Amino acid sequence: MMRLMKDISHTPSPSDTPLASTPADDGRNYLPDIPYTLPKDAQEDQRLNLQHNLLREAFGGNLFVPVLSPRTILDVGCGTGRWLMEVASEFPDAQLTGVDLLFPPALQEPGTLPSNCTLTTANVLTGLPFPDASFEVVHQRLLAFALPEVTWPGVVAELVRVTRPGGWIELVESAVAYRQMGPVTTRHVEWLVETCKQRGIDCLIASRLDILLEKAGLSSVNVLRKTIPLGQWGGRLGKMALANMLAAKQTGKKLITTQLGISTEEYDRSVGEWLQECERFHTCMEFFLVSAQRPDTE
Repeated sequence: MMRLMKDISHTPSPSDTPLASTPADDGRNYLPDIPYTLPKDAQEDQRLNLQHNLLREAFGGNLFVPVLSPRTILDVGCGTGRWLMEVASEFPDAQLTGVDLLFPPALQEPGTLPSNCTLTTANVLTGLPFPDASFEVVHQRLLAFALPEVTWPGVVAELVRVTRPGGWIELVESAVAYRQMGPVTTRHVEWLVETCKQRGIDCLIASRLDILLEKAGLSSVNVLRKTIPLGQWGGRLGKMALANMLAAKQTGKKLITTQLGISTEEYDRSVGEWLQECERFHTCMEFFLVSAQRPDTE
């Protein structure tokens, strides 16, 4: 199994790293010298928590691999820690580890995390600081905008490396392209795809996650596709999805307009038209939840 990290003798804590987000001219904070396209600040944390609630309600839970009583769980790119903490409550006998580049200050306050949770600062692109076969379950969600296309095979190999034989990997990503799109919605997707492409990121990776897992030598690959209504027409779930996407469009505004030479006026006007199209066409989002098992013998 390919290893991306040579020295695993030290597991750094959040305070071990000098990495910090820095303000940009749009008033948002971004991680320097990192391919992650989204900001790391309190405003984005609020959106991520909303997105977590949306996915939990849409899928009907947090974890779907067929492990009744997992003892060790890793969450790669744990963000605000909401998934991590909820799963820790669901499995009080398990030990959970959350990994990310930078943690929100509130997440590091004493007493915030359940006693069976720990945080480790690390970058999956340079390797996870854990020995081989450390975890029964490895979870990674919504990192399509953080991982360059060429790195995905190596990242999956690293996830497999830290998974125990017989253990499971679960990946969740957005399809990016909507269902039942109008012309303005289609334009927004094209803007996003082109912006990401210029940065070496394939934001359409969701539909190929199963292929990546199969090529990594995993078995029992399962794909769960979840369609989520987008707009007032979709009731409670549709309103949650709409709020999340509106926030996401504001988050990506600076990057898209700058890289593609689109005026902020045109972008803002198109967002208003996009809102109308969501109601008119009954537009839906789609998410892929892909799980697979590391064989007992390799």
